[in-house]
Amino acid sequence: QSRNSTVITVFLLLAAALTLLRSQGRHWRKAFLAIGIVVLVGAGSMNNDPRWRGGVESGALGWNSPALFFKGIADPELLTFSSGKPVEQSAFARAALARLAIDGVMQHPLGQGIGHDAFGRLVPPQYGFPTMGGSSHSGWLDFALGAGLPGLGLLLLSAGYAVRGGWRQFKEFNNGAGLLLSFFVGGYLLRCLLDGHLSGWRLGLFAFIVGIVIGGMREESAEP
Repeated sequence: QSRNSTVITVFLLLAAALTLLRSQGRHWRKAFLAIGIVVLVGAGSMNNDPRWRGGVESGALGWNSPALFFKGIADPELLTFSSGKPVEQSAFARAALARLAIDGVMQHPLGQGIGHDAFGRLVPPQYGFPTMGGSSHSGWLDFALGAGLPGLGLLLLSAGYAVRGGWRQFKEFNNGAGLLLSFFVGGYLLRCLLDGHLSGWRLGLFAFIVGIVIGGMREESAEP
């Protein structure tokens, strides 16, 4: 039922289909099956989740009028289109908070000190709110607010090396754990772009599973 998780699931399934087409033997049937699942997942989500409808317009309104979000906390009825139809709250809020976070990053490109509540410490006081939730709903933006653009760059670089390293293990040694590492790290990183998951128990669980996957990697034996 989560739109963001559906988006990442679709991306991973498409990546899986591409991997199958690039592999030896070119598993066309399995690739087409993965693409078929993508269509079913996407169509099912858009049909069953009413939040998709009006999401683009609501996001555009939130992006262009970020301060309205804070007014809407007290009175959501203020958040309406000119026609009187209420906006889709989730899309509006995410776009508005992303705009505020990006403005904060531009004002403090070297960050304000690492912490999962960097957004809450930096942005709400500008609008008369002494405190608020510590996330902009984007782990990338939260991290950039705390560690700065150089810190975000290092984070993405290290994640990219992990994805590349897992892929090389798979291609050179036919190591399934390497492929799992690439998909798991890449999927989590993309999910953190859309949700504030670079903190708390989710980050701890991610690190724990990555450690298990890396520990399970084995090169092929050189014995005849």
